[in-house]
Amino acid sequence: CGLREVIVVDVINNTPQKTVAQAASKYLQRILRPKHILGVGWSSTLGYIPEFFTPGQYVPNRIVQLVGSVGNVPGVNSYEIAWQLGNQLNVPVEYIPTPMIVESSDIRDALVRDHTISNTLMWANRCNIALVGVGAIAPNSTLIQTGYLTHQDIQQLADQGCVGDILSRYFDIHGQALAIPWNDRMLGLDLDQIRKIDNLIAVASGKEKALAVLGALRGGLVNTLVVDVTLAKQVIS
Repeated sequence: CGLREVIVVDVINNTPQKTVAQAASKYLQRILRPKHILGVGWSSTLGYIPEFFTPGQYVPNRIVQLVGSVGNVPGVNSYEIAWQLGNQLNVPVEYIPTPMIVESSDIRDALVRDHTISNTLMWANRCNIALVGVGAIAPNSTLIQTGYLTHQDIQQLADQGCVGDILSRYFDIHGQALAIPWNDRMLGLDLDQIRKIDNLIAVASGKEKALAVLGALRGGLVNTLVVDVTLAKQVIS
């Protein structure tokens, strides 16, 4: 495992998020094969990938939603991204038709026993390639916008040494998972399961993501990284 390829793009005629998404779309088009089970996470950058994606010579076996839905922010949800890619590729899609974080661990455990969700999680654990975003600890977090977390929660994460997240699983500067109060209320893969994916393609833009990307790299979470040049320079520095 570990980093195999880095794609750095210069932002000229578009926003950083769209430029990174376009580069990730071209990479995915080039490498997809019939043996692939493609997992899909969520992020605002990831949400632009279907806009730029054009099917190539091969399509994957299926697409799998790796984490529950994050709320009503358009173009961000893993459900929406998975559906759009599945429609473009004309392949089956396995969904997690639940919120990402539920009210209690008991509710989470009951949902995991549901046939549809347990089947999707089985496929998620078989994913050998995945698209994910890298999130930073920031006051404008999508999870605050959707009401999952509060500003106090974000401050608590920062106080614990969190620098970022993948699939809303938070880690420190060394890429190690941290004990977060809502971990046992989440529907989706954890960091240990994420590390087992053969090719985890992470997309991110903006220099504010530097510590998050650095932590993900140090923790061996990312295999392919697609970023804008501003973020790449900040990570190196």
